[in-house]
Amino acid sequence: MSASRPRTLVAAASREEAARALAERHGPPDERPALRKDLRVRRQVQMGDVNFIVKNPETMKYFMFREAEWQLIQLFDGSRTRQQILDDYNRRIRNPVSINLVLSYEESLRRMELLEQSVVERSLALLDMSSDFKRRKAEQKSEGFNIFFIMFHLIDPDRFLTKTVRYVRWIWTPPVVAVVLAASLWTVSVFVQNGQQIWAETLQ
Repeated sequence: MSASRPRTLVAAASREEAARALAERHGPPDERPALRKDLRVRRQVQMGDVNFIVKNPETMKYFMFREAEWQLIQLFDGSRTRQQILDDYNRRIRNPVSINLVLSYEESLRRMELLEQSVVERSLALLDMSSDFKRRKAEQKSEGFNIFFIMFHLIDPDRFLTKTVRYVRWIWTPPVVAVVLAASLWTVSVFVQNGQQIWAETLQ
């Protein structure tokens, strides 16, 4: 009994330290982590298995989560603290989990850039932007003006194409493809049968 108790205390202490370290990386405990508002989520069912496909429109990356994983991820809606996320999730499952799971999911979602930036991350991003701006200014002063290094902001066509694709989707339907193919074959046959005449009239 005396030998097993210290091991239990050490294990519990290590779990608490790990949870504390994860919490310190993500900001204060009253912070409410939230999924990005511009994410595009699609529910997909294949052979009875339910998955959720999430697209980050900024990085153009796709991520797939199982239904059991999405039950926890969808609780990151900005209205709950980490402890409230844990409490709500434990009410939905049979075997309760620890706060470590919530923090681990949050860390993974941040690496995937699927969460809104925290207060700490926004502050660090502003500092990085400020330092980068100062560095570029210093480089421009030392190197002089160069027209080939002017940066232009291009428009992301993804939103426009997503809205218009439903109006032009019929172009790729089988009947339209068959008509285009038949017209192409007919055009080729006309050129083959009257090639000499067309060539002679073209030269004239």
